[in-house]
Amino acid sequence: MNLHDGAGSLDAMRAGDLEKIETIRRAAHGPDFYISDVIYSRMTGDLEASDSKARECVRQAELQDGPSTAFICKALMAGNNLMHGNIAEWATKLAQLKSSSGEFIEGTRLPVRSVLDDVDDFSRWTHIPVASILNSPKRPYRLPFKHVFSPGGMDDISGVFLDIQMNGHPVTLSFDTGSFSTIISTADARAAKIPLQQGWVVVQGTTGANTSSSLGIAKQVHIGDIALSQWPVVSLPDARLGAIGLDVMSHLGPMLITYDGVQLLSRDEMEAISCQKPIALSSLLTGWVGGLRFPVTIDGAPHMALLDTGSSSYLTKMGGQTDEMSPARQKDIQTANGRFTTNYSEKKVSLIAGPIRTSVTAEILPVPKLDYEYSLGSGFLKDANVFIDFSSRRACILSKDITKSDVSVIRPDAPQG
Repeated sequence: MNLHDGAGSLDAMRAGDLEKIETIRRAAHGPDFYISDVIYSRMTGDLEASDSKARECVRQAELQDGPSTAFICKALMAGNNLMHGNIAEWATKLAQLKSSSGEFIEGTRLPVRSVLDDVDDFSRWTHIPVASILNSPKRPYRLPFKHVFSPGGMDDISGVFLDIQMNGHPVTLSFDTGSFSTIISTADARAAKIPLQQGWVVVQGTTGANTSSSLGIAKQVHIGDIALSQWPVVSLPDARLGAIGLDVMSHLGPMLITYDGVQLLSRDEMEAISCQKPIALSSLLTGWVGGLRFPVTIDGAPHMALLDTGSSSYLTKMGGQTDEMSPARQKDIQTANGRFTTNYSEKKVSLIAGPIRTSVTAEILPVPKLDYEYSLGSGFLKDANVFIDFSSRRACILSKDITKSDVSVIRPDAPQG
């Protein structure tokens, strides 16, 4: 007996392909429907609805003798806790699920350890306090920057960077939509007096390299006038610069990410933006978020692209084939795992992303595709703005119809992406 995957729902969730999930959900019945329905709500950021559907999925699976379906929905429910920021509840549920499942998922020959392999020992993380937002500034509010888009050069790092305080220690972090977690270097963690516990998840960087990580709790984090309490931070030994990830962004309400930075929007500014597209979140079964996805068309073919403001590129293709890698070039890149020299090539492609229709030079890297093939980096923000609001669960690519200094001139009929 095979593990129910919701008729391909788990793969679609990993890819962030919301259209595929909707198609599966419309056609599926029984266990496949329950799983796809749980996943649809998770992908669109409605975690409360996903939790409710997961409980119903477990109930139905237990009534109909579907142990593998119950296992999947219990793991999805635990993953929702992680996406909520409740590490302790996530770890508690997965520790219980792992200990009660035996060597194989009941009804299958699939080893439990191959599915619940996030950390070696979930019970080590059941004590982690729940993070919270202590203070949110009056809107509109522009996030404080150190610099934006440094000059292009091999040793330069481009992107949106913030000066923040962790336990009173100053740290510069990238505003990185491609990261799920807040990441800092081990050196900064020590300087901020953040105790670290080893054995956290293995982090896979852009190059495909794996790095072990540690988890710490920052008692206080200040991002300008935003105050966070008991915030989990992932520490990587080789990280040159860390990141503010989606774990923070998901608590900041409506925001506009532009070439000039990030603005938290007032109600009037938010209502002036025409955006009805649901957020599309990529994630793994147990809740690790792979980032925000947007539908794009490249050379006439549809794809789901990761929005990765932590990258300086405009458009990147992962997993380039041999015939695409000529002529080969070299450059240094910064990832969460450190600095690497990598081969790459360039190719002119047509791109449609929301209202943006253009011809751009894509960078092609011969590295694993990970869970995405294409990514839109911070260079894309030269042509587009991106609206994200986790509170209303919407996200759109917008044309540049605002000035660099005043977000309030957004037209009510601004096109959506």
